[in-house]
Amino acid sequence: MRNQIFNTFIAVIFSAVSVFATSTEPSITSNGNKSFIIDKKVWKSNAVDILIENKNGETIYSNHQNLERSKKYSLENLEAGDYIVTISNEIKSVENKITITKERLFIDFDANTTYKPVFNILKNSIDINYFSAGVKTTIYIQNNGGTIYQMDIKDSSSINKRFDVSKLPTGDYSVVVSNKTGTFSKRFTK
Repeated sequence: MRNQIFNTFIAVIFSAVSVFATSTEPSITSNGNKSFIIDKKVWKSNAVDILIENKNGETIYSNHQNLERSKKYSLENLEAGDYIVTISNEIKSVENKITITKERLFIDFDANTTYKPVFNILKNSIDINYFSAGVKTTIYIQNNGGTIYQMDIKDSSSINKRFDVSKLPTGDYSVVVSNKTGTFSKRFTK
């Protein structure tokens, strides 16, 4: 019964996520000439991962940041050019393109948002909840010997599945959710 309540709760969350997926609320906001702010209220998370890359894909800055409050980042020392700022938490990853000129920073608010699946590993089952946005998605369970189970899902905006793993032999496994936006996995032991 508790599992059914949990799954219903997750389904409601993903329904809400699908409503807010088109939100124009920015993941970062400009603050000053060459700085931006990560707003704790927008991220609703205790911590985020920050990655700043130049146009060649080279990492300029990478950090796991606790968000006790909003955090300001100054890019005063970066050369003029194009950069990508990626902010991630346990639910989503948002990629913003920024341009730094001699005088200021410009943020392209046409962000690329990727939602991550939520895995709930139980003794005899695995629950997966994922906002796939209608993208063809493959879910599979594997061990060291290869793929044990595979399911392809298309034309579905959200995926809410429970997999019975009670008959799997003792061992180490991974459950994987994969599509063109990324590959996400969770290890479990049976």
